[in-house]
Amino acid sequence: NPCFFRKAEKKLRRANRNVHRKKKLGGTNRNKAIYVVQKIYAEITDKRANFIHHLSKRIVNENQLIVVEDLRISDMVRGHFGKSILDAAWGQFIFQLSYKAEDAGCTFLKINPYGTSQTCSQCGAHVPKILSMRIHKCPNCKVILDRDHNAAIEILLRGLDILYPATVG
Repeated sequence: NPCFFRKAEKKLRRANRNVHRKKKLGGTNRNKAIYVVQKIYAEITDKRANFIHHLSKRIVNENQLIVVEDLRISDMVRGHFGKSILDAAWGQFIFQLSYKAEDAGCTFLKINPYGTSQTCSQCGAHVPKILSMRIHKCPNCKVILDRDHNAAIEILLRGLDILYPATVG
């Protein structure tokens, strides 16, 4: 994620400060300053959309099956990482992945995210951990993986289980 908003924050802060220094009534200078702010926002939006288009197209071209978590993004942005989630434009990315996969004839699935990082992808055991624990260590099968990698494997397995219920254990 290139963090387009985070990179432009300083420039945006300066432009907004410039707007608030201008007189509210009767001047074109304030309108010019507002235009500068709007231009910065438009630039951020265009860069983000362009990046997401390229990334989603590449993912669709490289894969026949795309499985993602069905996240409630609107609830997640209220939390601590809200600005970062909005800057990454998760919702827009998933939307573009879904319609591009449909156009390309790929299979696109949304999986319930419940328990994906708590379940061992190798043996299926429930391994509780707090968010700060970044390594998945299963006491049953002794597998050691990065937490996100384990969750990604589990999401893929759940997607395959939906597509081919009898073949995946």
